Amino acid sequence: MITADYFAIILMVLALLCGIFIGFGKGLQVVTKGIIGIIITFFLTWFFFGIVLSWSFVQNWLAAFVNALEANGSAFCKFLLTIRIDMIVLGAALFGIMQILRILVLKIIASLFESKIMPMVIINKTLGVILFAGYFLIIIMIFFQITFMISGTSGQVYNFLQGSFFGLDKLYVNNPLNSFIETIRTRMGI
Repeated sequence: MITADYFAIILMVLALLCGIFIGFGKGLQVVTKGIIGIIITFFLTWFFFGIVLSWSFVQNWLAAFVNALEANGSAFCKFLLTIRIDMIVLGAALFGIMQILRILVLKIIASLFESKIMPMVIINKTLGVILFAGYFLIIIMIFFQITFMISGTSGQVYNFLQGSFFGLDKLYVNNPLNSFIETIRTRMGI
């Protein structure tokens, strides 16, 4: 085992202790507040936008909104139609609804898992350990991905990880985030 393995063990134990002490309900709430919660809501909105747009009553509402703007005929209304204000309003409304739903669902999950009934306490702590182990892995993969983009296999981080018992050097080189970024670069022609 190399020094990086000992660091990984220490960080994993800390993550697992956080999972035990904080639990699943609070751990989920803490992480999904603030900017991360807004990012989650943005992606939820993005995924559900096409579904909501295909609903007939939404299409009727958007058509009536566009017709009202076209009937007005002012330069400002034409500008609003040019920037597709109907889609912007739909997206903003859906974002607001998703934000409220995300907060409500998280509060329900947290209250369910934070109950003091012994089986729920055990489930909460167990899922907390799994959740925080996942958080730890995600943070490590993001760190590896950033350092790989900067220095690749010729940098200090890779040299520090070589020969790892836990295969940290292999995770560094074969990080799934690297292939995700590479796929985006390829499709964008960068």
